[in-house]
Amino acid sequence: MTQRFEFVVRDGPRTAQEIFARGRALRGSVERAFRAIGAEFVGRAQGRIDGEWNPALNKRRTTLVNRSGALRRRGLRVQTVGGQRLRDVALRVYITLPYGVTQEFGGTIRPKRAKYLTIPTPAALDPSGILKKTAREYRAEGGTFVFNTPKRREKGLGGLIARRVGKKGKLEVLFVLAKQVNVPARWGLRKDWRSSDMLKVRGQEMTSAIRRVLNAQGAA
Repeated sequence: MTQRFEFVVRDGPRTAQEIFARGRALRGSVERAFRAIGAEFVGRAQGRIDGEWNPALNKRRTTLVNRSGALRRRGLRVQTVGGQRLRDVALRVYITLPYGVTQEFGGTIRPKRAKYLTIPTPAALDPSGILKKTAREYRAEGGTFVFNTPKRREKGLGGLIARRVGKKGKLEVLFVLAKQVNVPARWGLRKDWRSSDMLKVRGQEMTSAIRRVLNAQGAA
């Protein structure tokens, strides 16, 4: 016995205008579903990243790429891309910051114009993890100096930008100089998108999109 799978459509549209109207309604409903899916995904992923990278919760995170509030606030965006045809409607998920892509996929960061990268220590960041001043600004103000340690020189590592603070002149390291930084894949956005929770959300929203159109047709 040959099994068949088919849709039986009754009381379908009778004119080209009706066909176009129903197609437009379905396209609009799908766009609405995509916006809801995108908002849910951003909320879930951003919440996880904030929790993992929050300096108040994880004080062992010391580099700017881990602690930067700007990265959390501006990193992730979604956009619904429309078109005349239903198949042209799409949900675009993207990262706005250049180094955000490196956070997701991993990679090597090298200086473009300077000789070294300046990697801030916790002393150069405010309580929310945002850089107080750039290394260039600290150097322009004066009071900072560059030095290196024998162990770092033996390993071929760059120096440190530091200053003296307090009455006793305590050494405070502000930046670590490095020729390059190897960043592992950290964000895990693709894993979030494929998670069972997001699959459930995506299925529910797309089912609701179709039901909205069918209910509207039934009411008409």
